[in-house]
Amino acid sequence: MPPSRDYYMRTWTTEDGLPHNSLTTIVQDTRGFLWMASLGGLVRFDGVTFKSLQLSAQERPRGYNIRALAADPEAGLLFEPTSGRILSFRDGKVGRHPLADVLGSRQVKELYHAPDGAWWASFPDGRLLRWTPETTQWFGPDEGLHARNNQRATFAVDAAGTLWVCASGFFGTYHDGALHPSSLGLAEPQSITNDPGGGIWICTQEALLRLREGEISTLARDVPWRQASAELRRIDVNARGEAWIAAGRLGLFRWSEQTGLQQMRIPFPVINYVMEDREGSIWIASDGNGLGQLREKTFQRFDTSSGLQEDVCNAVFCASDGALWLANQGGGIARIQGDAAVPLDLKVAGKTPALSTLCLDHQGNLWAGGRSGLYRFAPPYEQGERLPRPAQDVNLLYTARNGDVWFASFAGAFGYFRRGEMHVLPSGDRDTSQSIRSIAEGAEGEIWLGTYHGDLFRYRDGQLKAQNVGFPIHSLHTDAEGRLWIATVDGLLVRQGEQFVRLTETQGLADNLISQLSEDPHGNLWFASRSGLYYARKAALLDVAEGRQETFVSHRYGKDQGLTGLSFLNNYFPATQTGADSRLWFVSSDGVIAIDTNAVPAEQAPPHVYFDAVRIDGEPKTVGGPELRLPPGPHRIEIDFAVPCFTDPRNLLIRHRLEGADPDWNDTDNARTISYSGLAPGTYRLLITAANGPNSWTPTPATLVFRVPPAWWQTAWFRIGAALLAGLLLVLIVRKWSQHHLRQRLQRLERDQALEQERARIARDLHDDLGGRLTALQLLAARLPRAAPKDLPEGLQLLAERAHRLNSDVHGIVWLMTPRESSLQNLAEFLRRYASELFKNTQIHCETDDPEGVPAHPISPDAQHHVFFVAKEALTNVLKHAEASQVQVDFACDQRCFRCTIRDNGHGFDPARTALDGNGLRNMQTRLREIKGELHVASTPGEGTTVTISLPIP
Repeated sequence: MPPSRDYYMRTWTTEDGLPHNSLTTIVQDTRGFLWMASLGGLVRFDGVTFKSLQLSAQERPRGYNIRALAADPEAGLLFEPTSGRILSFRDGKVGRHPLADVLGSRQVKELYHAPDGAWWASFPDGRLLRWTPETTQWFGPDEGLHARNNQRATFAVDAAGTLWVCASGFFGTYHDGALHPSSLGLAEPQSITNDPGGGIWICTQEALLRLREGEISTLARDVPWRQASAELRRIDVNARGEAWIAAGRLGLFRWSEQTGLQQMRIPFPVINYVMEDREGSIWIASDGNGLGQLREKTFQRFDTSSGLQEDVCNAVFCASDGALWLANQGGGIARIQGDAAVPLDLKVAGKTPALSTLCLDHQGNLWAGGRSGLYRFAPPYEQGERLPRPAQDVNLLYTARNGDVWFASFAGAFGYFRRGEMHVLPSGDRDTSQSIRSIAEGAEGEIWLGTYHGDLFRYRDGQLKAQNVGFPIHSLHTDAEGRLWIATVDGLLVRQGEQFVRLTETQGLADNLISQLSEDPHGNLWFASRSGLYYARKAALLDVAEGRQETFVSHRYGKDQGLTGLSFLNNYFPATQTGADSRLWFVSSDGVIAIDTNAVPAEQAPPHVYFDAVRIDGEPKTVGGPELRLPPGPHRIEIDFAVPCFTDPRNLLIRHRLEGADPDWNDTDNARTISYSGLAPGTYRLLITAANGPNSWTPTPATLVFRVPPAWWQTAWFRIGAALLAGLLLVLIVRKWSQHHLRQRLQRLERDQALEQERARIARDLHDDLGGRLTALQLLAARLPRAAPKDLPEGLQLLAERAHRLNSDVHGIVWLMTPRESSLQNLAEFLRRYASELFKNTQIHCETDDPEGVPAHPISPDAQHHVFFVAKEALTNVLKHAEASQVQVDFACDQRCFRCTIRDNGHGFDPARTALDGNGLRNMQTRLREIKGELHVASTPGEGTTVTISLPIP
């Protein structure tokens, strides 16, 4: 059975998170959460998420069933699990209540907390218990209490503060420490509850009564439970004076002054409990069908069940007198009368045309159009005429303030009728295959028209101007200020001056693809989209469009309001209208929807946010004390929170900020969990706030303070030590660098000094050797012109020999001065070539050893220089003084020494005498000593000379 017309119903089952579909009791705690006793345990609901209370195994030895449940403003919750012990739940902790010590093993049926602080408990044997920390009272047969038909104990308090008791055949009051039977003489009272007017409500075997100021009022007779009073489970009366009665297998009943007692048609066969929360929702606990919520509808659907010939209507029109007209396709035209749609019997040439668009002109004539063309009906709307043009596919009709009736067709034609004469506007360069989809009139009488190609036309003073907005146009709307709003397939456009500002999902739209656009009298713009209806404050939209804000809030209107499964239409105009009674009308694939915007709640009091749980790296952490302390080091922290809201939980706005990490507020999704990872050491404050609208944020955010202590490597001592170590390391590095830099500098100085010495040596060699040879050569050349003719050939030959030797010396000096890698092998090879070149064209035959056996061991430039000049001096002596016919140059090398041996077969000399008389041998020895070398000269007069140059290998 569908719900009653005035209410819509939502249900939740185990598929939605309930632990069990059988519920026995529902209470609301002081924070606003709903708690339900079920066969699957105690569960909390915040409007979005169910959270079961976990009990130890010893508290549920015979299953998860919760036998009794009651709320206490101070103690939180009291409940009895299958262990039979009364437990309390407060501040997130489960504990044993002192009442458990009094009850022992007795099983409780009901628990009730009285305004005086006392706890009452009823038992299967009919007895009652009243308990306070100071006193315990038992009531039984002596007070008239007997086990009867499973009657439930119920309690009520009147305006005087008197406690009324109805249990086990007893009906009366408690005062002065005793139960006192009532003298009202009521027959078979079964259940009672508080009356918001100060009295009490009473369900008897025969009637529904109200006791107020000593007077009994009979509200209903012949009640459904007359023959089954045991089915009465609970009665709840709200502030509006409406009573809700849970009657077990008999169902759910509602009593009001307007309707009397009526059964609510809901899909729950057995009703165990009913209560109203603080937001006005009716909650129903069923036996096997889950949890139900009833709320008053703020919309009405008109379809075939309301009197329409077809479910689909293509257009809706609100006349100036408030009358609503519907274009019902093959069903013709219908008018709304109360809760019904009444079809009109329209005839044209004896037939009822199929109509999809309509309007009324200022004379009251009905204009209607459809696939077969355009029609006009005069009051009383029985017979009409078909106008010759447009001939077919009329999709738009609109009556302007000046009386013109505008039309458009799917064929692309559009124009207006004025005083019966048709005016078709020129198409110009426009693609006529694209029809006009929407029309709106500006504050100065200008007409705006939009097409699916994005063409926007403006007609004023006989002039038609066109522009393209860049997006296909679905709907146009002009507000009271003359501002033009355009609904497109990709966002909302608002005209600012001659420009358009585009608003999209990025700024806050719930859906960019908008089919219909309308405005209610309360300053909201409504959007029919592919994902349903939603609305936003026009002022908030303008704040964003004009740059004062970055985002706005959209409120969805759908599942939480009982409106689902709709597809909104926009092929014909008008597809939406605002009625004189503030109702908005939208055409859809499943009838016409009328929304009472007066009943849509404005921004309510901000909801409260509560922390539920904290997990560190997935492990639960107890929240207690002024701050939560995390383990040292980087971790992942997850915080669960809840926001009790039952009216419109999907439109809740939630944001959070972690002071110390987040520079600004962050929007929070519906997951109800916030997580952070890798937080630096420090103290943080997590702030969470919620709102029902952009201007109703919780004034005091929920706050959780937690501290992340530093790991050992993040402590101050470690940092100081690390800084000192780094400083010491820096000093060592600087010192090492300085030493290296100083060594490099010394090496550069040494190289510079060596270079200066080398330059000086080269200059000396050039002066002493080449200079002397050049001078001798010059003198010889100067004497030749004065020589006798017979001496001239000999002089010229001498001149050539000296020039040849000079050339060899120059080559040697150039070789020494040319940059290259100095090595023993290179030195030996050059000495071989020098010797061969020196004795070339002389009487002395020179033989040299192959230096291939000499290793390429590096030597210093000084060693290379001195060895060369010593060898050169020895070879020159052979050429000049030895009168030898043969000279031999040999090279030898071992791991410790390099040797160059120069041996001739000349006349020899006495080394001792030569050492005393000349400087040649002394200079050669001096050169070799500078490089730690040795010179060995072996010579005997008449037997030749052997000179050995030894150079140690480092």
